[in-house]
Amino acid sequence: GAEMDPPSERAISDQFARSKSTVANALMELGRGLELVQRHKAEEDLAVAGASILARDVFVQKMAELSEKVGKMLPKGGGAPVDVAAKELVGEQGEAVLEEVAKVHFRNAARALGLPEPPR
Repeated sequence: GAEMDPPSERAISDQFARSKSTVANALMELGRGLELVQRHKAEEDLAVAGASILARDVFVQKMAELSEKVGKMLPKGGGAPVDVAAKELVGEQGEAVLEEVAKVHFRNAARALGLPEPPR
């Protein structure tokens, strides 16, 4: 990974996870020496706002690349259009295609495969 000079001391995250450990675990080795600050409306911090914009741009680009790869527009989010697209994709290209384009531990994947949904 990229080394920061001087090294970062703090990571600020929006408070979207129920437990702080979700984000702390994601930081793992890179974030060992960091103080993790989670708070609502973290985008009020300029650095968080900038990072959020950059992350969204990469997400949108990658979704477009995945859509091209499977030859179908993959909707963003987790609503009904996602379920419809996922079912169609599995029907057309088989179950293995989900591994390439989806978080298969999410409930949408179970629905797309006609499996019982994992408990919340």
